[in-house]
Amino acid sequence: MPNHRINKRITYSDKFYSISWKAQLTYLLGFAFLDDFGVWTASPRELWKELFVYHKQIKEKDIPDILEELAEVNLIKLYAIEGKLYQQYENFNTFQSFGQGYNKKKSYPEFEECDVDPEHHERDTSNWVYSGVKGCMRVFLSVGSPSHSLSNSNSPSNTNTNTKPKLYLYYREDEIDKLQLEEKGVLKCFYAIGYKLREDYIDSWNKWILEIKKDNSEKNLLSNAKKWRDYFEDKPPKNHKSSFRNWVEKEYADKKESKVVSMKLTPNQQEAAEYLRKQIKEQKFGK
Repeated sequence: MPNHRINKRITYSDKFYSISWKAQLTYLLGFAFLDDFGVWTASPRELWKELFVYHKQIKEKDIPDILEELAEVNLIKLYAIEGKLYQQYENFNTFQSFGQGYNKKKSYPEFEECDVDPEHHERDTSNWVYSGVKGCMRVFLSVGSPSHSLSNSNSPSNTNTNTKPKLYLYYREDEIDKLQLEEKGVLKCFYAIGYKLREDYIDSWNKWILEIKKDNSEKNLLSNAKKWRDYFEDKPPKNHKSSFRNWVEKEYADKKESKVVSMKLTPNQQEAAEYLRKQIKEQKFGK
């Protein structure tokens, strides 16, 4: 495995300087342990043993908060597959040079292999994705991944082995209009095919839908949501948000393509096109 290098542009990164010194140190030291796709374990116990076992100011119980801090500013992607926690560095390959002919080696599953809805991961507690809600990693550690639970004596998983999974509360569809939400009509389309908004995910929904609006400013999201709802009515997608984002972006691309195809030619362009058609026909079939 080649030596991973840290690009000097990190000194210009607003993301890097917006996080705590503990998160900065964890991020920098982690480069030494990444595989060729920028992936490494996110198990608090394993990570702490490798990086900070002799460090007096960073404890194992600090690791979940540190990893969430890195994920919050999109320096890493945080996820779990079959009960094992992983982190994947964003834009890792952009700043690496492996040399011509080098065959990259994969040691851990990548983020794309974790097909799970982050807001409904309790349906399958072996898979999980960081959702943007503070403390959600600790919930997963106590419910979905007991083998990676924190070893500090104050951990609920150690004091009570019969701890029941946390029960989440969801808004009913008739409550949507009363909430401080962006694009309520879009959310109702989500509800029509099985989606439910957790009570602690209002900010997450608003942040996500505003990003969709910004990235697709020329699109009518409600119109797209209705088409998307009708298409998936019989077989709802596993990850509603990812499915809807892909739908909007693809529809936008199709619309741009159709604009080009249906573009009207000016009289001069029509004359030139007709001349070219005649030339091609004469070359192929003769005069």
